[in-house]
Formats: sequence, structure tokens, C-alpha cells
Amino acid sequence: MPNSEARATRELSTRHLAPLLEEALHAGRMVRMTVTGGSMIPFIGHGETVELVPAADRRLAPGDVVLARMPTSEYVLHRIARVAGHSVFLQGDAQAVAVGPVSRDAVMAVASGVYRGNRRVALDSGLMHVAGLVWMRGAVIRPFAIRAARSGKALVGLRRRRPSADAPSA
Repeated sequence: MPNSEARATRELSTRHLAPLLEEALHAGRMVRMTVTGGSMIPFIGHGETVELVPAADRRLAPGDVVLARMPTSEYVLHRIARVAGHSVFLQGDAQAVAVGPVSRDAVMAVASGVYRGNRRVALDSGLMHVAGLVWMRGAVIRPFAIRAARSGKALVGLRRRRPSADAPSA
């Protein structure tokens, strides 16, 4: 049965996607995009879709997952490790070291949710936000948990699914 709200999915390079993202977020719109890479495993995996909301008027805090434009002009979706004045330090969940400082103005969006199949998992409140904070502080167990997540085992009550061959990409 065709879905009347179905939208076309196109693959765009960051060079082409970034201006569209910035325009939509600046206009106050929510954006969904497919994640590439594994820096946010186990909370967000390659091929999963994230929901992004504008960061402009939000108070940023450790544990928030944000989309930021790095000084190198690269865009990253990472967790805020700490806030220092008008700057933030960012760290991927599968990384051992935070990078920064990154200007608060470079933070374009906050990830409010991740889609696993047809199910939306909130990232910006409740259990998942607390789990993200605990994850950041648990550096000792992180390498073992990442290995388990990459092998497809359950972590933090979330079963990892491998993206299907027809999964959309960004």
C-alpha cells in the first residue's frame, strides 16, 4: 500500500547537503538524515536515521547529541562532552577523546531522536539521555561495549539491526 506521506530519498554529498540542512534548520524546521560512519556506536549506528531540531535557542548541555560544523569545515554528529563558556567539546560515543573547543555558534542542531525501523527512540530526554551521560563517564567499559555493539549484541536495552541493502542513505 503506498503511503501518501512517502517522500523521495536522494543521496547527497556533504558539500550539497550542508547548505540545505543549514537553510532548513535556520528556518526552524526539523530535519531527518541518515547517519554514515560508526563514531556514535552504540547509540546511533551507520545507516540509522536521526531527527534533528534547530540548536539556535536551546540550552546545550553535556550528553546532548549535536550536529556541528567543525573548524575544518567537516560536519560531525557527536555528543557534547563538556561546555566551557561559549564553546563545547565533542566526542563520538565510540571515541576515546573529546575534540574542541568548538564554538557554540557552530552547533547547528540537536538530535532529538533516532529511528530503528519504524520505531522512534528519543535521544534528548529520559532514559536515553541519562544512558548517554553514563556512557560518556564509563570509559573503562566502553571498549568492550563497543565491540559487543559492533558485533550486533544488545546494549542499553537496544538491539542493533544491520541496515538492509535498500536502506536510505544521506
